[in-house]
Amino acid sequence: MFIENVAEKIQELVQKIIDNPNIEYEILEIGKVNEYFAQRIEQATGFALLDYVFSIDNYSIKHVLKHHGDPENEAKMGQIGVTCEDFMQIATIISEADLIKEVGKSRIGNLGILFEKHTIGRIYFCIQEIRTVTSLKKLRKKKNRIMLQTLYIRKKPLK
Repeated sequence: MFIENVAEKIQELVQKIIDNPNIEYEILEIGKVNEYFAQRIEQATGFALLDYVFSIDNYSIKHVLKHHGDPENEAKMGQIGVTCEDFMQIATIISEADLIKEVGKSRIGNLGILFEKHTIGRIYFCIQEIRTVTSLKKLRKKKNRIMLQTLYIRKKPLK
């Protein structure tokens, strides 16, 4: 479902944006929703997303770093600051999610999906925005996408 070396390619894009936050628009297609995963998403959310493309762009990376990348600010909220290494986990967070659910609409009206993944000491929350091309003419040039909207991490309580 995900491209080869997906973590490294995400790392390269994140580092490029950290080094030069004012780069031109850049998008990374990290994988395509296959039949198995489309069924899993549809069972959890009711959304039919077969062949949609999971993508990350420079705007979503800058959003995450600005709003969830400061360790001190995140600690005040019981969260952990997102690092470049955390971005590299996105494919795993999505494909091995412990919870998938609809989270309503974004500020621009697109539906969102939460992929939640529990690991040792952490709970990852990866919210993706569904971007559907509504014009057949535009569909020849554009793709239906599931775009990273935000990523944040909470400390997992010890049991």
